[in-house]
Amino acid sequence: MQNMLQCWRDVTEREFPELLHLLPTKEDITLQKLKDGGIITDTCNPARNCNKLISEEVDGVTYNLLCHNHLRNVWIKNVLDSLTEHLRTCLHDSMDDIAPEFRVSCSFVTFARAFDKMFSLCANYPKGWGEAFCPWLRENHRGHLSCGACRLRYSDGHCSNGGIGHLLEPKSLR
Repeated sequence: MQNMLQCWRDVTEREFPELLHLLPTKEDITLQKLKDGGIITDTCNPARNCNKLISEEVDGVTYNLLCHNHLRNVWIKNVLDSLTEHLRTCLHDSMDDIAPEFRVSCSFVTFARAFDKMFSLCANYPKGWGEAFCPWLRENHRGHLSCGACRLRYSDGHCSNGGIGHLLEPKSLR
């Protein structure tokens, strides 16, 4: 890192000498600058281990922080796994009656995606019932909220649809 900083300083000195005073020197960059500071890393074990090793090199207290984006991904994956297990438990007997070639799954991600395709109010899925669903919802369930699903992608490759709107009771929205 010190070598990269020196290269940056060399380019700045050549191209923009009036700005050189804004850049630290390579001697100014040390681990001791982390004393009473925070070190933020990913939530995976190698990154957490690196965080620990760096903290041990610093003479003083460091605050080890975890990346919120990665924590969010862990949380979402666990929520989706729990919802999938709940669907599997509720639909266990019915799933035995469905032929495997139909590729029906108890995955909540699959359920939310299918729900969005069939009942999307933007009616952009040719086989969906979005155009008919909106008037039916207004006539039969006035005051209910219908939330569209949005696709979310997170770092470990899992994909989910924001399906929380499918689960809300109307009372909880008032």
